[in-house]
Amino acid sequence: MSSRYPWDETLTVGELVTAYEKGYHIILEFKHRGGSTPLVYYRRVVSDKGAPIKTKTPATLCCDAAYVRRVSRARIDAEWSEALEAAHTKRDNLLRYVTS
Repeated sequence: MSSRYPWDETLTVGELVTAYEKGYHIILEFKHRGGSTPLVYYRRVVSDKGAPIKTKTPATLCCDAAYVRRVSRARIDAEWSEALEAAHTKRDNLLRYVTS
C-alpha cells in the first residue's frame, strides 16, 4: 500500500517495536486508512529503562506507522554496547576526581 510517509510494511502483529510512546511494545493490530499510513495499535511490555510492565491491564496505545521501528537482536546488542561504553566513560571521568 502506497502512502505519503515511509513506514516498514513488513511489520507484523506480535512483533517487538519502539513507537511514538516511550518503551518497547508488542504490535496488536493495524488499522489501514485509505491512502495514508496505517495506525498501529500496541501494548507496552518493557519500559524505556528496561523494566517489565507489571500492570494487569496494560493500556492499548496507538500511533501512525511511520513512528514504529522493529526491535531486532542486533539492535538490542548495539544499544547494550552503547550503554556499557557510556557507563565506562562515566566511571573513568568520575574516578579522575576521587581521592580515596
